[in-house]
Amino acid sequence: MGSGIIDELSFLLHSFLLGIGMIIFYDIFRILRRLIPHKSVCISVEDMVYWIVCAVLIFLMLYNENDGIIRWFAVAGMTGGMFLYNWTISSYVTGGITWILQIIMKVICLIMGVFGKPFLYLYGKCDKIGNYTWRKVTKHCVRKKKGLKKKLRTLKIYILRH
Repeated sequence: MGSGIIDELSFLLHSFLLGIGMIIFYDIFRILRRLIPHKSVCISVEDMVYWIVCAVLIFLMLYNENDGIIRWFAVAGMTGGMFLYNWTISSYVTGGITWILQIIMKVICLIMGVFGKPFLYLYGKCDKIGNYTWRKVTKHCVRKKKGLKKKLRTLKIYILRH
């Protein structure tokens, strides 16, 4: 084979792999959406970021491989790579990774629950002690204030008589 055909096949393979990479990148968003519920505004922003990043990657690939000239077989290679990955193993990959991350999140929540209960218990006790102390201090301050008012009144009377 001639070097021109090998270069074209290499370009086609790179565009095919870029298509697969773009879908793998989108799978990250799919996994995040399964783990954390998103509103439609957030989904729109994520999709916009995805397509901007993909456009830059496509431009860079075309610029480096083919001097920026758009070749339709490169577009077909990217599309083929995207469809092939998406229709074959994408659902298994996203489902498996989501399942693993959900298990990890449950384990972390369980560990935090086990180790967090003593802290919550202590917080509750400290809160009760703090409230009790605050009430006692407040009552004491009110009594002292009343006593000081009586003494001040007595002092005023004493000063005004003399």
